[in-house]
Formats: sequence, C-alpha cells, structure tokens
Amino acid sequence: IYIGVDIGRTRDLTVIWVLEEIAGTFFTRGVIELTKTKFSAQENILYPLIAHPNTRRVCIDQTGIGRQFAERAEDRFGRYKVEGIN
Repeated sequence: IYIGVDIGRTRDLTVIWVLEEIAGTFFTRGVIELTKTKFSAQENILYPLIAHPNTRRVCIDQTGIGRQFAERAEDRFGRYKVEGIN
C-alpha cells in the first residue's frame, strides 16, 4: 500500500489517496476527502493507515501548512516509511 496526502484546513480539502500495488499495477483503494477538519482529527484518520502492516510508503505534501503535519508523521513512523515532499 502506498499513500499520498495533500494537506488542507479551511479553504482547501485534505485528500488522502490510498493505492495498492499488485503485479506492478497500482489500484486506487480509497480516496478520503476531509473538509475543515482539525489536524488532530486528520491524524486520527491517517495514522491507522500508516500503521497498517502492508503500508510501504507515505508521501505528505509539506509545503505551507503541511510541514508540521509531515514532520509529526515522520517522527512517529520513521523517515523511511513517511516522507515530506515539496
């Protein structure tokens, strides 16, 4: 499982995109859209997905307000599993 996250808070959505790789092909397994959701609630939704044993990599947009969000996830799950991207 691979996960991409774009962080939003008031004007923009937070979107969590979950992909599963099977035989070299990626399939979308879920798209979670969060509107005006507190960061703590967003973490409560994302962290169980990161902790799933089949999750290999999570990339979080760390531009703007996503920087702290990405840093906290990296601290909790490690830089190999979670990467903040610009």
